[in-house]
Amino acid sequence: LADSLSETGRPGEAVPEYHTAIGLDPGSTRAHLGLADSLSETGRPGEAVPEYHTAIGLDPGSTRAHLGLADSLSETGRPDEAVPEYHTAIQLGSKSARAYLGLADALSNAGRPGEAVPEYRTAIRLGSKSARAYLGLAHALSVTGMTKEAQRAYERAADLDPSMTGDTTGHSADVAHSGNTAGSPDNLANKKRPSNGEI
Repeated sequence: LADSLSETGRPGEAVPEYHTAIGLDPGSTRAHLGLADSLSETGRPGEAVPEYHTAIGLDPGSTRAHLGLADSLSETGRPDEAVPEYHTAIQLGSKSARAYLGLADALSNAGRPGEAVPEYRTAIRLGSKSARAYLGLAHALSVTGMTKEAQRAYERAADLDPSMTGDTTGHSADVAHSGNTAGSPDNLANKKRPSNGEI
């Protein structure tokens, strides 16, 4: 029942059903992972973190669990902890744009924009053509002093989402010279990513 509720877009209703399933079988990786995903999807990433940890303890090779944990750590302001989880998910086989974009955001938010740049580029190459990806790339390029490349990325973001025009016009120079972080990944709209889908 819990899986059915989750799969039909009713994660809030799935949460108590997963708790019931775990009560019946505390060693069920599937139940802990389902609960973690449902908590994350209902805006409760802090509660999802221990469930992902439990799922990983039961199945260390679960790409979905490592990726979900990484997303939840990022969403609760813990990018330094999220970075190794993204790396693990990628090493286990998650070569998705979503994984690389999450890694890039976490690196940027952890104060490592130079390392974030190639991860943003990989995410874009793998298919993440969203304005958010280009805006994150632009910010990382800007704060590392690559202002011309940053401006091109800002312009690409504005092309994809015209509503960003006010944030992108001339913004690269502002970031590079004043330390403005308004365009940082931590401040981008629509930061939440699906727990087990692709971008």
